[in-house]
Amino acid sequence: MTTPFSAKNPKPIRLETNALERLKDAFLLYCQKEDNRAKVNALVNELSFAAERAGGGSASVLDEAVLKLSSQIIDEAPRSDPRWAEISSGSLSASSAVIIFEHLRSKLHVHDLFLQFLSDVDLL
Repeated sequence: MTTPFSAKNPKPIRLETNALERLKDAFLLYCQKEDNRAKVNALVNELSFAAERAGGGSASVLDEAVLKLSSQIIDEAPRSDPRWAEISSGSLSASSAVIIFEHLRSKLHVHDLFLQFLSDVDLL
């Protein structure tokens, strides 16, 4: 099963100040299922510290990043399934319901992983 955010090939950690990108990087590291817990925690702590320095309250910056990443997970169309282009263009076939169901199930799985990540790093 593929995920919208490839857990197999995560982007390297970037030193960007963008909270959304840092949160995404931490989530991708988390999804690797390797012994990355220390790296993930360090990245989330760095994100929290940077959000506090930026002002406006760390909660609002982090909340916004969490909401945006959650929305991206939910809204992203699958890139690896050529059948999705058929559905996206508006032409529906008999198998469209099955394709849509599988896509939604995959999104639910990724979103469940995201919620578990947020819980594990004390952001939920």
